[in-house]
Amino acid sequence: MIVVLLISFTIFIPCPFGSAQDVLEITGPADAFEGEDVEFTVTLNGEPVQARVAFGDLSPANYSNSTTGKVTFTTPFVPYDDKEYVVTASLLGELFASHSILVKNRTGMLTIELSTDYVIETEEFTITVKERDEPVMDANVWFNSGVHVTDASGNVTLLAPDALVTTNYGIAVNKTGYKPFSSMITIHDDDRGQRLMEVINPFIVEPGKENVEIKVISNHGGLEGTSIDLYYEGQNYAEYMTDENGKAYIDTPSVNNDNYFSLIVEKEGYSTYYSEEEFIISLFERDFASDLGMNVVPSEMYGGESVTVEVSNDVGLGVEGASIWRGAVELDGSTDSEGILSFIAPSVFMDREYYLYAVKEGYNFAETTITIREKSSSQEQLKIESQNTVNESEFFSVLVKDSSNILLSDVLVIFNSEQKTTNGHGIVEFVAPNVTSTSFYLIEASRSGYLPALSSVEIIDLEDSNGVASTKLEICVEPSIIENEAFRVTVRDDQGNLIAGVQVTFKGTSLEADFKGEVTFSAPDVAWDEIHNIRATKSGYSSASAEITIKNVEGFQYWYLIIVVIAISIIGIVAYFRYGWVF
Repeated sequence: MIVVLLISFTIFIPCPFGSAQDVLEITGPADAFEGEDVEFTVTLNGEPVQARVAFGDLSPANYSNSTTGKVTFTTPFVPYDDKEYVVTASLLGELFASHSILVKNRTGMLTIELSTDYVIETEEFTITVKERDEPVMDANVWFNSGVHVTDASGNVTLLAPDALVTTNYGIAVNKTGYKPFSSMITIHDDDRGQRLMEVINPFIVEPGKENVEIKVISNHGGLEGTSIDLYYEGQNYAEYMTDENGKAYIDTPSVNNDNYFSLIVEKEGYSTYYSEEEFIISLFERDFASDLGMNVVPSEMYGGESVTVEVSNDVGLGVEGASIWRGAVELDGSTDSEGILSFIAPSVFMDREYYLYAVKEGYNFAETTITIREKSSSQEQLKIESQNTVNESEFFSVLVKDSSNILLSDVLVIFNSEQKTTNGHGIVEFVAPNVTSTSFYLIEASRSGYLPALSSVEIIDLEDSNGVASTKLEICVEPSIIENEAFRVTVRDDQGNLIAGVQVTFKGTSLEADFKGEVTFSAPDVAWDEIHNIRATKSGYSSASAEITIKNVEGFQYWYLIIVVIAISIIGIVAYFRYGWVF
């Protein structure tokens, strides 16, 4: 007998969301501090609904409660500045809603309020230092090589320096326990004090050459009545005075012992930007059979623009290995196999000429002039990023970026009187000096075509006045993890207290611990088990280090397989002797 069962199925097809009448909404706080639990509510047409909710690009996403529409997230750690996140809700891929929230850094973030955007040279002006709109007392204010301290209202009065040209000056502020901040103020030249002059002179000439032009200019043109004294081998060789066009014509000495001479250029009430008065000029004979030729494109440019120099021989072929000099400065590199070298024109304070020279052994030098014009448009501000605190004698890195957060190479960075240039990744390293007490040190960054930047770093004295080590940090971390796994590092002091703001470094990456003393890293790929170091540093604490073993996954799989094989073998032996089974 055949029995046939007829089973009836009822299929419910839900009406899709997304019609014109459906409105998905998500509401929540406008701001919150990092590490806080924040609650959002998702509704569909005003009623609670279960929907997928994502906090920015962080994972994993979560789902709102179907009854209340509520979902809770812990705000992420923001190591440098307050950061805005977009929280999005989606329902069946048809309806979407979003809500913006500002996640605020818990560390005090200093800001500067200026009483004016610019100030006239030699005048006083006031700045106010605040943290989230509240005045900060006893903050250090660095300006024009001086250090000042804010009063109870967060104010300090500064004196604008005598500016040779209208230019921007940096203001940096710092205080222990706060993130440093810097800003710029424009100091206008008003001809109240020393005025700017520029000296345009050759730096390589032939011995015994007559009527070599020297020109002295100011913001208003040629500077008449400037004295020019020529010295050769320690003796006053000749004296000159500029005419109504700011020009003087000198005769160069013949070579005796020294192959150079100097010019002393002076006019009362005027100074060059770098306070130079003496200019050294080299004497080169033209006694070779072959001459160098030089072509420059363009011949006029603005500061920061590219310039190409082509050096050739008597028959017009490119000359490789020729040195190019811009005034007294030898440019990096030399001409290539085509006789070409490019460089970036420097920034200038007024339109001016520069002498260019091409020099190579066995050739007579070539010379020409270019005109670099002042770039009147506003320049981009450099940005400095570094640790807030560094222990004395420790290495630390400085990153320099533009306003679009692009890392910049060839930026001059000055720290503790040491000058270095950023590499291709925008990074430069320094060693913190030994200090007798915890102190702030300035960091300065400058590059042609950009406004300079200031920042500061707090150098920690690791011993108090009695030579006793400061409170110690301790690192809590799993002893071993598998490659590519995320792992958490917790930092405490030697009393067991969780410490926020600690700089934790693992494989060259440095993160700042949140208010729970925690950071999270990701373990790298490893070909075999490797041991790596973790280091923790913070102002007022002795640094700590710990080791963690990164396990290779294949090794783990191999040992797991061995265990499985052994287990199966044991079961097989027991079954054989007890039941006579054979696998």
